[in-house]
Amino acid sequence: MSSDASRLQELGYRQQLRRGLGVFSTFSIGVATVAPVVGLYAIFGLGMNLSGPVWVWLLVLSLVGQVLVAVVYAELASEFPIAGGPYQWVRRLIGPDAGIFTGLIYLVAVSAALATVAFLAAPWFAQLLGLQPSPGGHMLLSFCVLLASLLVNAGGVQVVRVAVNFGIAAEIIASMLIGSMLLVFFRIHDATVLFSSMGAPTSLGAALATLAVCGWAFVGFDASASVAEETTGAGANVPRAILAATAVVGIAVVLVAVAVILATGDLQAVISGSEMDPVTATVVASLGDW
Repeated sequence: MSSDASRLQELGYRQQLRRGLGVFSTFSIGVATVAPVVGLYAIFGLGMNLSGPVWVWLLVLSLVGQVLVAVVYAELASEFPIAGGPYQWVRRLIGPDAGIFTGLIYLVAVSAALATVAFLAAPWFAQLLGLQPSPGGHMLLSFCVLLASLLVNAGGVQVVRVAVNFGIAAEIIASMLIGSMLLVFFRIHDATVLFSSMGAPTSLGAALATLAVCGWAFVGFDASASVAEETTGAGANVPRAILAATAVVGIAVVLVAVAVILATGDLQAVISGSEMDPVTATVVASLGDW
């Protein structure tokens, strides 16, 4: 604690926030922000539509690229264990003007990303509650998700830690369990289908578009750095959390993506876009409505 406070003082700040987060909680915040289930739900149909089943290899390539980014973020978080993330890093490495520009871009990007996650999470809440909302109802439910998240955050770091740890345990366990069940008990296609486009575009433009879409599944691990001033041993634990979050999310997303492809009955319907919700359709067809 004294080392953390001393390092913060060297960076020009006085310790004001309570350091109550360990490495697992900081890791969980990174995973929660990436939201692997929501991320895959958002990109699966687009990936199939753009490149066919072979899109899963572009997903792996995207993950490799994001791991390289995560290594850089981990090094920066180790050098500057302070809240503010990219703004603080760029301000110290380049200058205040570049820092302000980066901070504004970061603020806009995070706001858009969190709103998008809430929008994509709304259908899951609707299914859980047995609702079939209109477009307006979908927007209202998305707003409720954002409002609930705001209230949890307002409860302080201990409330956030409990909520996030519970949610991540459920999400990772459920992802791995469902993915493994689909692979072992409900696989329809042979693994060779993963090397086929099945009539989807095979141009360089389609591949680049797919790669851009895949990146959405691995964005947000930097959130672990945003709580550096609330993490004990931040100089070591925040970098570990960033790298661990990237690895765990990557494994979960790739596993479930492969499992859903191999367990989907009509891949052509997904590629053509006639099946608008392929992940849910495959899970329900395999495991039932429950």
